[in-house]
Amino acid sequence: MNRAEKTHIFGQRMMAARLLRALTQQELASRAHVSIRSIQVWERGGTNLPRPNLMRRLCAELGVSPEELLENEGPICQRKATSEPVPHWLVPLATRLERLEPSRRQSLLDSFVEIADLVTSVEMQPSSSNGPRSDGD
Repeated sequence: MNRAEKTHIFGQRMMAARLLRALTQQELASRAHVSIRSIQVWERGGTNLPRPNLMRRLCAELGVSPEELLENEGPICQRKATSEPVPHWLVPLATRLERLEPSRRQSLLDSFVEIADLVTSVEMQPSSSNGPRSDGD
């Protein structure tokens, strides 16, 4: 994997972890003691990854390991209550919540997770052993 791919993966996964924690870019920047510009550049897949000391601070604030942000496999982060992976398709929906106040943003993210649970439970149901059902039988 080349450098551009690594920084892109890192940026997408960092954004997902931030949104799943219901943090704005400004809130994460303040907590990790970095500029909002740095957060924006990293999330867009800028040219460099954070230095190791900054990576540790970001990971501490996001509740993830560096490996979770740098690897392109597995869940981005785990849900607090159930430790189930959060589906990747929630990330684009969550990005639209950036401007909402934190409690409303968290409430909507929780609703997205409930929807994901429903979808996952339907997808995980075993299919009928008799094959597809037709109305004419």
